[in-house]
Amino acid sequence: MISNKYTTILQVGILSLAFFMLTYHPVNDPDFGWHLRAGMYYLDHWSVPSHDIFSWTAPQYQWVNHEYAADAAYALLYRLADNTTILLSLLFAAIAAYLFLSLLPRLCVSNPDWKQRFLIGFPALLIAKPFFGVRSQVFDWLGVVLILFLWQRYAEKSNKKILMAFPLLFFVWANIHGGFPLGLLMFGGLMFFHLLQNVQIVFPLSLRTIFSRLLREQQKTILSFLAILALSLLATFLTAYHYHLYIDLLRISQGKEALHYIMEWAPSVISTSSAIPFFCLLLLLILFLLNDRAQQDFSFQDSLFFLFFLFLALSYIRFIPLFAIVALPIIYRRLAKNPLMPETLAFVVFAGFIISQVAIFTSPKSAQAITQTSFVSSLFDIRQKAFYSDIPIDALAWLKTQKLLPRMFNNYDWGGEIIWQMPNQPVFIDGRANNRLLFQDYITINQVYPKWYETIQRYDIQWFFISSESSLAAALAELPDKWEKKYQDNQAIVFYKKGLQ
Repeated sequence: MISNKYTTILQVGILSLAFFMLTYHPVNDPDFGWHLRAGMYYLDHWSVPSHDIFSWTAPQYQWVNHEYAADAAYALLYRLADNTTILLSLLFAAIAAYLFLSLLPRLCVSNPDWKQRFLIGFPALLIAKPFFGVRSQVFDWLGVVLILFLWQRYAEKSNKKILMAFPLLFFVWANIHGGFPLGLLMFGGLMFFHLLQNVQIVFPLSLRTIFSRLLREQQKTILSFLAILALSLLATFLTAYHYHLYIDLLRISQGKEALHYIMEWAPSVISTSSAIPFFCLLLLLILFLLNDRAQQDFSFQDSLFFLFFLFLALSYIRFIPLFAIVALPIIYRRLAKNPLMPETLAFVVFAGFIISQVAIFTSPKSAQAITQTSFVSSLFDIRQKAFYSDIPIDALAWLKTQKLLPRMFNNYDWGGEIIWQMPNQPVFIDGRANNRLLFQDYITINQVYPKWYETIQRYDIQWFFISSESSLAAALAELPDKWEKKYQDNQAIVFYKKGLQ
């Protein structure tokens, strides 16, 4: 009885600590401003706009918002919380705690105890923590885990009624975030591997022979799988944008030039502080696999999933949390019998997380004075603003006192905050980066590439709101006969076209 009592106390303590750590997380996404402003538009108009309503450079451009339902929910919770993000912080903390400490451990153990929940969920939580926040990509994490969890229940019980949950899952997913195609790919892969497991195949066989044997031995199962997969695919068309959502996702996937300028789409390297826990996990795994040959091999399905998500995580840093979510249950199932592996895994990832936090707080960027954005984020002090040192709050406050001209050129990272704080001021560009040609022109101007000034003249830009330390600011300062400096601080500088104001 005493043992159960202390176990319960420890479980509650771990959950409370995780919930505290996740809730006490500032809304520091520079794009959150336009998400919240868009959500308010949806609530006020009960419709989605057919064009870009926030920029002056692409007013006729068809804007497809992959997170429109999530944005509406953000705006609703923001208003219900008296114009603070307290409810949003609580929601995302609850989602993360449920995902990492409840669902994820159950992919490894049917009824995990508190130690198993900690040793499985805690490393995944620490690896994903640098990427966590009030951000819709967290729904992708939840969607991937739900796919694996539901499929595991189907494989255990062979109850086809469980499969009917997948179309509903993809319907919700397609309306809250554009990461659902990855889920469809996973779902199809799980079906295929399940069919292979139930067919007697003796290698070597040709691919044609394998498929003919599948059709002969698993015809009914194949038909039911295809029906569920088709329903799931059709469910993703039940959004405000229908097939345009897929067209836009295809267009974005082809716009690789934009990915070089967005941190989340950069390759994962050890010098990036947020990737350190991930690389610690990889190093530990390599060492254990080299010295633990007696264990059973990975299944073909686990191996393929592991390598696929490892490739994504190494190629784009934003996929590191998904790799942790998919890979840690595979690693745990593979090496759980090793008496040192689970504890060592948690310790090494925790050590990597501590190193990453030290790297963040000792970097020159973090040593800058912390400024405040316009979002109330902390559950524990509703007067405290969300920390985001890159947003020029002082410059925005000054701009609000000025009579502004419509054709502004702004920093890409500042677009979301401008849309939030100055909704009547159209931006040149923001985090949506919808138009590839516009993004290319932005890069040409911002990086002072050849024909940069001709591009300025083509857009007839009237004023600039840019970083005071940028190459563009230096270039404009060398043209005092054409551009007049109106404002400058250690973050931002404002230039007006000579003679306009």
